[in-house]
Amino acid sequence: MAKPSNNQNDVARARIRAIIELRPEGKGRDQQKLQIANLVGYKGSERNKIRSVNRLITRKRDSKQARNLRSTKQTEAVNRSYNYYINKTGVIVLDRNKRLDIKNAVLPASTLANYIDNNESIFLQGLILPKAIFVNKRGLVAGRVGTSATGGADVTFRDIYSEVPKYGLGFANTFGFKDKKGDYLKNDLVSIFNKRVRILLSQEDGESKAMKIIFNESELPAEVRSRMLENKDRNLVLYARDAFPDNSKMETVVVN
Repeated sequence: MAKPSNNQNDVARARIRAIIELRPEGKGRDQQKLQIANLVGYKGSERNKIRSVNRLITRKRDSKQARNLRSTKQTEAVNRSYNYYINKTGVIVLDRNKRLDIKNAVLPASTLANYIDNNESIFLQGLILPKAIFVNKRGLVAGRVGTSATGGADVTFRDIYSEVPKYGLGFANTFGFKDKKGDYLKNDLVSIFNKRVRILLSQEDGESKAMKIIFNESELPAEVRSRMLENKDRNLVLYARDAFPDNSKMETVVVN
């Protein structure tokens, strides 16, 4: 019986975490873990099977409790199940090597009034956002934007992140997931980033007060745009991604 490599085990663990997050609505995490346990041939009581899956996917790999899959037959079973869920749900799986470009999914520029008029959201109305999950459960929006303290030509370029603990904004497991009423889940990254933008535009962020946020170069004042070209400055960017990406290998998925 062939033994899987360390890389095969790492891939299988990431895919098992994804399968857990891709479970059907109404199905609990432990129920999905039981299904995975049966998939890879674990024996024993339901409690022991769930515990075995937890030991398999734990991120504390130096723990004495951590376990690996023992055969390539098990990793192949995980791969088949993962591909089934991906094809069935159409959900994008974002790990450390993949990011979702959302620059064209948000308003090119926004004041607080624009934000409120846009149904209190920075995301374009009528645009169907893709659904994505973050395998490492550390999803955030990160990018480089322009801000103006007066709403005029006084543009400052700055990095922006959705995860800001002092405002109670944390990491997310999902992007684009809604509840039964059609509203984005409160802990979904879409909701978290909307709150972050609202804080900036409401002048609540003392470190960076902004009357206007610019996400697209087309909305920059002409002189600022010209200066960017002259200085070969970086473009404005906005991504949904894992908190700790491997930038040397990163693949970009674009919102259509």
